[in-house]
Amino acid sequence: MTRGIYIVFLALAVMIFIGTTFAKPKSPAMALSNIHQDIIEDYPDMKHMSRNELEAQLSSTETLILDTRPFEEYNVSHIKGAIQVDPDISSEAFRANYGKTLQNKTLVFYCSVGWRSTILAERLQVTALESGAIGVRNMEGGLFGWHNDKRPLVNAYGATVDIHPYNDYWGRLIENKNNIRSSPTP
Repeated sequence: MTRGIYIVFLALAVMIFIGTTFAKPKSPAMALSNIHQDIIEDYPDMKHMSRNELEAQLSSTETLILDTRPFEEYNVSHIKGAIQVDPDISSEAFRANYGKTLQNKTLVFYCSVGWRSTILAERLQVTALESGAIGVRNMEGGLFGWHNDKRPLVNAYGATVDIHPYNDYWGRLIENKNNIRSSPTP
């Protein structure tokens, strides 16, 4: 009898594992929200800005938007006015390249989903504040969330709906797969 109960429990555990591992993926919005919660847990000292808040501040001279994705991704599309920052930039190079533009600004970092931008923002936060920035934030949901919200994007040719997927795994978080591009289009 005990062996039978053990087998039933083992079979149940295997079914639960298979069900949770291979279940239908969550919606991109739900997955991005879960990723953001993980970021908050892993980086509790980083402050965040919602996409709504950032969109309301796009024309503000008090906000500096920093795209932390490599130029290849930035080149496909980015938020208008965003400055591409090398994700591997040192604090010294950041101060030298951007120090004078940080005065009295709230810096908003973003990447595809928020991980890379949070890491860079946290690493550069002290340097930014010492250089005169009044705040450092990470944009919640990253550019994928921005794109999924159908908010405006640009590239060197003007307005675009294209977005770089980073890779196939992360690209699954883009709702409109028809907009995925690895190079910019006019």
